[in-house]
Order: sequence, then C-alpha cells, then structure tokens
Amino acid sequence: MRHPGEIIYSVLNHASVTGQMGGVSNIFPGQASPGTKPPMIIYTTNNTTPQNTKNGPSSLDIFEVQITFFHTDYGRLNNMAAAARALMDYRTELTVNGITAQLIYFKDESQSFEDDIMKDGTHTKTHLYEFRIKNN
Repeated sequence: MRHPGEIIYSVLNHASVTGQMGGVSNIFPGQASPGTKPPMIIYTTNNTTPQNTKNGPSSLDIFEVQITFFHTDYGRLNNMAAAARALMDYRTELTVNGITAQLIYFKDESQSFEDDIMKDGTHTKTHLYEFRIKNN
C-alpha cells in the first residue's frame, strides 16, 4: 500500500500556500512539532478503502485525507485554504517520488475559532479530500 503523504506535502509546500503563511513551511503530518505557533497546516488520513479485485491485492486505495489550516489572521487563513484547494481539487495523474494519485478531489470544508486551545485566537479551516492512490 502506498500512502499519499508525500503528495500532500509536495502540493501544500507550493508558494501560493506558504506565501499566506509568511513564507514559512509549517506543514506537518499528524500533529505539529511542540511549540509550533500558527500559521501551520496539519494533515491526517482518516480512513483507507482498498478497491478489491478477484485476482489479487488492490491496485488502487482510496484515502480520505483531512487537512487543517491554522492562522491568526482570518483573511490569510481563507487565502491559504483557497490556494491549497486550487492546487488539489480534481487533480489527475499526479506523481511524486513514485507515488501516483490517479485522482484527488475536494469533499467538504468546515471552520472554527480556537480561542481556548491555542490561546491566541487562532482561526481554523478543515478540508476533506479523497485521494485515489495507485498501488502498482
């Protein structure tokens, strides 16, 4: 099974996204490094579904990926999330380091304000994407 992590990082590390972060690449899988302050992006895989075949292992896995954007400036948060969506929504045949996404598409968005958790009035926006990753 191949994992979409390298593809996610590669796409999110684009200047149109990191420019909204002041040029900083605070992009993390799973959780941020201790002490990291916004702006930042954290991505996780929520679930993986194989496309089962009768002749052997799945040649395609479908990953639901959650990407959460954090910023203290609401306008920049929206710009950062919009730039990421423009780079990822309905991408086809994207290959990074030998891992190929047959298709990436946007599924959902939610947002919140984290005054209690971050103590600095951080705005968050969460995107859900589906990544169809080839296993061959």
